[in-house]
Formats: sequence, C-alpha cells, structure tokens
Amino acid sequence: AYEIKECDWSSDVCSSDLIDALVNNCGIYAEGRFADADPEGISKLLDVNAKAPMLLTRYLLGQLKEGSNSLVINMSSIQAIAKDASLAAYAASKAAVSAFSEALRKELNPMGIRVTCLEPSGVNTWGEQNPVRLLAPADVANVIRSILAMAPSVQINTIVLEGL
Repeated sequence: AYEIKECDWSSDVCSSDLIDALVNNCGIYAEGRFADADPEGISKLLDVNAKAPMLLTRYLLGQLKEGSNSLVINMSSIQAIAKDASLAAYAASKAAVSAFSEALRKELNPMGIRVTCLEPSGVNTWGEQNPVRLLAPADVANVIRSILAMAPSVQINTIVLEGL
C-alpha cells in the first residue's frame, strides 16, 4: 500500500522521507497557431510540462534510490507522438517528458528504479458534461494504481491511453 503525500519541493518537507513512488502529473494545456503564441506562454508551458517533472525527479532521486520497489511515473500526452498542427508547443513540451522518461529509464533501471511514461489522449479534467473521446480522470488513476501494484521485476515503459 502506498501513502499519498503532497510535498513542497522548494522546502524540506519531504527531505527526510523515503519515497517509493513519484507520479509527475503536472501540466498545462495550450492550443493555437504557434506563430500566434506568446513567448511568455511558451516559456510557462515548458516550465510546467517539461522542466517541473525533471527538477522534481532530480530533487527526490536520493529518496527514490533508498526506497523499496521505487518507481517514477511521468504524465506525458498522446500529443508527444500525434503532434496535431494546432498544438506545436504543447506537443513539444510533452515529447520532452516522453524523451526524458526513456533516457531516465535507461539510467535508473540498473539501480532498481522503474520509470513509466503515460501518454493519454484528452482527459476530462474540467468536467465536460458530454465528453467525446475524453478519458475519465478515474480511468487514468486506475492505470496508475495498476502500475503501482506490479512486482518490482516488471518494467512498464510507455502506455498510450485513448478514449473511444
């Protein structure tokens, strides 16, 4: 069983705790023509979607190395591979998460730390009443629970989730 704990990574709140699992589920969504994008908005998008998971993983790596059955789950997006025309900056930020996950897996697997990347299609995080092809947040959470329940000898690389 896992205990869910929120940590303020800019303080020492979690610095003494062992961590068995880190779920990097941060992100902001932005669409529109890249030519019309605000440079500050692009920077914020990259900070939240790509930079934050990298920094948080780096900050907590010591505790993950000392944990048992350690696991990092990074939330990317199907846009990392689909790359719709109106989502250039968003797709690039999520592709960075997928690439980071792949390289990190190769680095950390020999230490017994597993790394999994989830690439869901749209997730109904804003409560759309009639979601078409959107995943329910509970479905994504169930996939994460299933990954957490796997034996330490099972490495799940990337999972693509699509709503029907």
